Amino acid sequence: MEPRQRRGSTPKDEQDQVLTIPPEFALISTEVLLHKEGDRLVMKTFA
Repeated sequence: MEPRQRRGSTPKDEQDQVLTIPPEFALISTEVLLHKEGDRLVMKTFA
């Protein structure tokens, strides 16, 4: 398993995708996946 989902593992992905993450989402950052679609970010949360 590649730790790409974890926040802080890859600084490159953190700056590109994990840019606007509220503090409350920081707790479930491992369950939050950000996908770039064109010019907008689609955040999918798995509760």
